[in-house]
Amino acid sequence: MSRANRVWPEAYEEVDTKPLWNDKQFDLSNSSLVTTLKATKTALNEETEGDLPWRFVWRDYVALSYCWGDLRITREIIINGNSIQATENLEAALRQLRDSRCIKQNFKVWADAICIDQTNLEERGQQVGRMRDIYASAWHVIIWLGPEVNDSSLAMIAVKHLSTRMGMGNPLDGLYRTRRTIDARPLFIIWATYRSSMRREVYRSLYYFFSRQYWRRLWILQEVALGSRGSPVLCGTNCVLWQDIYNVSRFVELDQNRFGRDIIASVKPTLGAWSWEFARDRMPNDDRLEISSEFL
Repeated sequence: MSRANRVWPEAYEEVDTKPLWNDKQFDLSNSSLVTTLKATKTALNEETEGDLPWRFVWRDYVALSYCWGDLRITREIIINGNSIQATENLEAALRQLRDSRCIKQNFKVWADAICIDQTNLEERGQQVGRMRDIYASAWHVIIWLGPEVNDSSLAMIAVKHLSTRMGMGNPLDGLYRTRRTIDARPLFIIWATYRSSMRREVYRSLYYFFSRQYWRRLWILQEVALGSRGSPVLCGTNCVLWQDIYNVSRFVELDQNRFGRDIIASVKPTLGAWSWEFARDRMPNDDRLEISSEFL
């Protein structure tokens, strides 16, 4: 089974998009995507553990892509009856993965901090040379962004919704309300303005979501590249696909002058352009016009 056909069930769960809006807007339940998701979910529910195409006698494994986090803050974890110390972020990732259906079906998890003896320089050197093969051979590359913080659950809902929009004819349809330009020269001009139907908190959550430490890791270039667009991306208890992240980047690129600008402005307010200005030519420029004191 190719990676394109490997499904991480939690990434296909329906989401309630109501928290995104200032008022009632785009209804995800009417999207054709949900029909596909429901069909996939039904097929998954009917699949038994014995039907999974295990590649090895010990079944299969997923490779974890994550940030180590602060090495000074560790948590105790138990593996095969043995106690070891793991960074707080790795412990959080393993705790979340424990609830995933694939892991419950006995998929193994490969994480470098556990599977490589970090005190053995020779082993570390050997394993670093095998990293490409390890991630390329994994059933899936699991991307862990970290625990929920700064409304990341709201950001994950927005990611899934915006990804859905990229499958529409016009992804921007219904997202903005625009007020037309009013040209009343020589007195004044009111330029066209727009108002997003999304709450300001959504833009703020997306800013912090894409400012996470994970995105600044050099290793993610290799790890994600060796995964697929169907790789699950976990943040807290929420899950989307790498394809969704890719689609959101395309959405921001499509509407960077409004959507991209609003994401930045949600936490770093900028002095925007005036929506209106007094006309500079409100006083006629006529050499024949005479002004005397009797008119003052």
